[in-house]
Amino acid sequence: MRLALVLLLLLLLLSCARRLDSNGCPIDLLAAVGSDCSADGKVCSGGSDVRFVMCSSGKWVEMAATPPPPAQ
Repeated sequence: MRLALVLLLLLLLLSCARRLDSNGCPIDLLAAVGSDCSADGKVCSGGSDVRFVMCSSGKWVEMAATPPPPAQ
């Protein structure tokens, strides 16, 4: 029973990682990390200024940028 629940959870996570929006970006960026992608070099941010994923060598890779300094 426990194994079945673990397998079900893994299947749900994988299905979330594969769902793409109209721009070809994963809907759930963090769930997509490590999953397959086909548009090498594609960058998706989901609206974030500092966290994004990039398709590199056929896998989604998590990236981060330094946040901008506060406005003076």
